[in-house]
Order: sequence, then C-alpha cells, then structure tokens
Amino acid sequence: MRFKHWKIRGFNRSDAIELLDAGIANIPACILASRGITDKEQALNFTSDDLKRCHSPFAMRDMDKAVAAILSAVKDGEKIAVYGDYDVDGITATALMYEALCEMGADNAVIYIPSREDEGYGLNKQAIDWLAGQGVAFVITVDCGITGAAEIAYLYEKGMRAVVTDHHNLPALELVPVCEAVINPKRPDCEYPNKDLAGVGVAFKLAQALLASKAGMPVRSVLDRFADLVAMGTIADVMSVIGENRVLIRRGLQKLREEPRPGIAALIAACNLAPDMLNTAAIGFTLAPRINAAGRMGQPMVAARLMLAKNLSEGEEFAGALIQLNNQRREIEQVVFDEVVRGLEDKPPRGPVILSSKSWHQGVSGIVAAKTAEKYLFPTIILCDEENGVSKGSCRSFGNFKMFSGLAQCGDLLINYGGHDMAAGVTIKTENIPLLRERLSEIYHKEIQLPPEPTMIADFIVDKPDKMLTIKNITDIADIEPFGPGNIPPLLAIKEAEMLVCQAIGGGLHTRLVLGAGGTRFNAIFFGIAPDAIGVAVGEKCDIAFEPMINEFRGNRSVQLRLFDVRPSGLGEFENA
Repeated sequence: MRFKHWKIRGFNRSDAIELLDAGIANIPACILASRGITDKEQALNFTSDDLKRCHSPFAMRDMDKAVAAILSAVKDGEKIAVYGDYDVDGITATALMYEALCEMGADNAVIYIPSREDEGYGLNKQAIDWLAGQGVAFVITVDCGITGAAEIAYLYEKGMRAVVTDHHNLPALELVPVCEAVINPKRPDCEYPNKDLAGVGVAFKLAQALLASKAGMPVRSVLDRFADLVAMGTIADVMSVIGENRVLIRRGLQKLREEPRPGIAALIAACNLAPDMLNTAAIGFTLAPRINAAGRMGQPMVAARLMLAKNLSEGEEFAGALIQLNNQRREIEQVVFDEVVRGLEDKPPRGPVILSSKSWHQGVSGIVAAKTAEKYLFPTIILCDEENGVSKGSCRSFGNFKMFSGLAQCGDLLINYGGHDMAAGVTIKTENIPLLRERLSEIYHKEIQLPPEPTMIADFIVDKPDKMLTIKNITDIADIEPFGPGNIPPLLAIKEAEMLVCQAIGGGLHTRLVLGAGGTRFNAIFFGIAPDAIGVAVGEKCDIAFEPMINEFRGNRSVQLRLFDVRPSGLGEFENA
C-alpha cells in the first residue's frame, strides 16, 4: 500500500444527471460533478476550447517593444540567435521561434542551446562570446533569461541587443534584465491574464504578435502552424491545462494526431503510438522523456533537429538517436538513484534531502530528485560536484513547500538559481552545501509544521464496474482532456475486487494483474511495483485505486486499469475528501 490515507470526493447523483442532460457523457459527468462542476454553464465554460479564450499577445507587457525591435532587426538583415533551453519546453520554444523568424524572412537566424553539463541552465558569458564571434547582433531568449540580468548586461557590452522571453519566477522586480524588452507573464507589472503559460507558450505569443504585425496572419493561422509545439512544451513542463492553455493543448493534440511534423511523426512511430493514443499521458510519459534525453545526455540539438526535420527520413534519423539516448539515460538514472537510496538507508531524512557526488551525471539530477522526493516525502536537491569547486543540480519540491521561495531565502549561498515553486535548478559553491542543507531545513520546518502523509484522493467509487467501465465510457473521458494541473487525470476506486492474477513483468519492476469486480474481469497494470510489494495474494479481496485506460494491442481494444494503489479489503476506511 503506497498511500496511508484513501480519500474519496464523491458526487451528488442529481448534479451528474444535470450534466448528462447538458450533453456531457457518462463518466465525464461524474468526474466533473465530483470536482465541484455541477451545472451546465460551469461545465461548458470549463471544457470550452473556443479561440475566444486566447488573449491578445499585446496584453503582455513589453510586447509592442519586442515586436518593434525584432522587426527592425529582421528588416536590417541582422543575424539573430534564438537562445533556448535543453528541456522539452525550451526545445519546442526554440524551434517555434526559429521557424517564426524564418517565416518573416530572417534567413540568417541561428539556434543556440547550452550544454546542461558544461554550461548549465540559461545565459552564460562563454556562450555570449561565441555568439558575438559568429556575428550575431540580436538575441531572443526563450524559456530562460529572466534571472540573467548580469549576462544580458554583458551581452550589451559585446555590442549585441536582446529580447528576453521567459515564464520562470522573477526573484525581484528590480532584477528584471535591462534590454529591448522582457516578456514574462509572471512579471509583477504584467497584466496578462494567463500567468501559467509555458516557455513555449510565451514564445508562441511573441510569434503571434510578430506574424500578425509582419504578415497579417490571424490567430487561427499562427496557432495551426505551431500548436503541436506549444502543446508538447506545455504538457511536458506540467503547466496548468485550463483556460487559454486548454485551447492551445487541444488544438496541438489535434494537429499531432492529424498532421504531425516529419520529426514528430517519426518519433511517434518509433514509440508505437497510434494517432488516437496521442493524449497528455502519451506526451508526458512517452514522447517527452525521449526528447528530454537529448538535453540530459548533452546533445540537445538532436531534439531541436528532430523538431525542424524537413522530411520523414531525416526525422527517423533523429528519432532513432533519441531512443538510444533515452536508453542510456535510463541506465545512468537507475545507478544514481540506487546510490541515493543506499546513502539514506541508515539515516532516513527528517527534512529536505540535499545530496551531492562527483560521480553523478548532471543530466539525470532532476529525475533522481523527483524520485527521491516521492520516495521520502521531502523536497530534494541532487547536486553534481565539479572539479572547480562548484556544484550544479536540480531541485524538486514535495507537498506544499515552495522550492523557489526557499532558494530565494538562501540566495546569498548560491551562485545562480531559477525555476518554479515545484522545480528549480541551482548552482552553488561546493563548500556552501552544508550551509544550504542547514538553512533550507530551518526554512522548511518553519513553513511546514507537519510533514505531509501519503494521501490519495479519488474522484468516486465505481459501484457497478461492469456497466461503468466500458470501452465507450472510458473513450468518452477524452472529452474532458487535457489532463494536468488544474484538471488532474481521473482517479477512480473499486471496493472488494478479487485478485485473480498477479505476475511480474518488465524484469520484475512492474506487475500485471487480473481483477474480478461486478462479474467482470479487468486487466490491470501497476508500474514501479513488484508483485511481492502489493500485499494481496491471489484469491483475496482488495480495494483498488486506478486510472481507467484503453489498451490497444494488434488492433484489439480493451479496458485496462492503471493502478495507483492496492490494499487488502477491510484494512482501511475511505475518508471524505
């Protein structure tokens, strides 16, 4: 049993019936009702993906200045560099901005994505020197730059100009970089309604403003051109999926299913995904990790070239390279995580985990930090020590602790940091790690009085699985996609299911199960849990929490339950959420 507390939201039958009468399908109506969306107007507003929900890019502070500066640079034939980041959000933003510049006639535009291991996140003087040496006169940052005031100042010293586009938190308003324009919806002085745009979303807004000003392209045309990139970056960066982001993601998913660009089509084929399988889960758990692998393994341009591939043959080359890099990443990640777990065996943490090693690969620090935080239920920082006395790594929060805010209170100990409340990157002198460990622990225990206990919240208990969990009903769940922050994937529960089959798969790392409920047998899979850790024997009754899914194999479709937890029936109560 992974979770100590099992909570159920539940719903009023009358609310679900009202949604059904409004045209919402069966299970989606129950899910929405369990989440407090109880009438037709609320439901239609929540699920709407009307383009009217997209805001004008010129509602963003400095957008007019950015457009004027970039149009001038393009008109004068200046060499423009798009400076991005090495994760999916940064790479999709880089490809989008590069294509937009080419569409505007900037034939000499170039791309620069720093090496995670050698340069780290964001702008750096080494890269700026190289760009200056290549004759670059104008730099547009995407998904980075908001914390790079000193580097932007150095860029201007080298005779270049810049526009910063970013979506990360700003430490303080007075630290906004001084340049032609700084576009970031999280600026305290920016009134743009959607504060949850991904980096690629901000880049899209700039591209929308540029192409509208340069070529008079309407919103729909620009979105049709780039929706796939915007959706992938937004999903991979775990941004909110409601409001404007819902429109961007749904349009992007449609484009990915119907007309994927050559490189993405090649990657989709390499991952054995059918068009109707392309949803937020497929991007988040299948495509994104492979794209991210390029940056993690120090070859981010492989992913960028995949996005920009001109034909399927070229796309297949880069897709194959990403698959190989991802396999390497998995092996390294497992080695590092095993070392972390062994190091904590004798002394389990009682607060934030901050660990470092010279032997760890920086490219997997974020994944290992996330897995460590989930295992030990505390915020985690995984650092890689370099020979020059500097350590770089990734931070992942847990529970309600705000990681970015915590780092900001330790700013005097850090060389650099940036990110969000739940995830961040950090650079620190190795000698300051013990001080950071002590300071962050004090901040954590002051903010979090009681460490969070593992708690699972399900939407409702399925009383009639044979009638509710049908292929049609589960297929209908796509109506309330996309899923993510603000609209989490549905989590349902069944009481007193019978364990019929429990087998190890994936080298013993995962479990395949067959469960009996409501007179029907259901296939289920439990990722990351071996059979001996489930705690229920074949023939015994159990409670299960799961996400309902459709499994496709050799053209056959069937219901599959992706398990989140299993416990012996009667071991615990279902609490009210």
